[in-house]
Amino acid sequence: MSTDPTNSFTTSQVRPWDKPQTENSIDIKLAPNPPSFPLGLTALDIDKSHGIRIKAFTDNVTPNSVRVHLDAWADTTLYMASCNWLEVFANDREFQHGSVSTMDDHPWNKPQVTTAIKVNFPKAFGAPPTVIVWLNELDLNEKHNWRVKATVSDVTSTGFIMHLDTWGDTIMYSATATWIAYPANRPNIMSGSYNIMDVRAWDQPRAVNQGNVQFNKALQTVPRVLSGLNMMDIGCSANLRIRLGMSNISKTGLTWNIDAWADTVLYSAGASYLAIQEL
Repeated sequence: MSTDPTNSFTTSQVRPWDKPQTENSIDIKLAPNPPSFPLGLTALDIDKSHGIRIKAFTDNVTPNSVRVHLDAWADTTLYMASCNWLEVFANDREFQHGSVSTMDDHPWNKPQVTTAIKVNFPKAFGAPPTVIVWLNELDLNEKHNWRVKATVSDVTSTGFIMHLDTWGDTIMYSATATWIAYPANRPNIMSGSYNIMDVRAWDQPRAVNQGNVQFNKALQTVPRVLSGLNMMDIGCSANLRIRLGMSNISKTGLTWNIDAWADTVLYSAGASYLAIQEL
């Protein structure tokens, strides 16, 4: 366990990658009135020999700190994982958030290919908001390619439908996604998604993948940007290794990377980003 004031945590802050363990956490110091923390996975390095199991979550909230976890379970060999988060205070008028799991719909031992769950906002918006999603938990069978996708549809002022899907022969025991919603007319917030398939076909796998995002409207200052995985399609013949990266962040956009390394077969992956101009 360690302490860190930033909005991200990687297991390499508390141990080397080649000393895997299932439980990994960091204590984050907080200002008074601690916020809640919608979390998104940003990197994974998991051995192919056992189930792909990872969960990003928080607990041990005190008046001054919160503990952020990146945990596996059972026989999973977790070499490395990373996540980031947004702080949302109780009196925040911009953001609402929550988390939706396939296990809200069916048990882990009765896996399905598609899952659709209706989500109601705690408070209705004045108009349909913008909603982004980040994966924060996965439990996938190791014997088939690892495919998962989180999307939303039917967004209204009162809620939306979350989709947690797979395809092909993947066995997805469970998946969970964070959702973050905010009023669509906020001039200081830009968001969207990017995908490897924006720059190449899925059946031409390569380790390094880069593209550019242009914000819908230029911001007045360089924003703080958070991102999280919302989709991946990775071959099970080698370890699952994936990492998000961002560079060249400006008032008008950014450059993204979705990369693998070593012998990982990265067919495709995608992420959602949230760019916030501090007021």
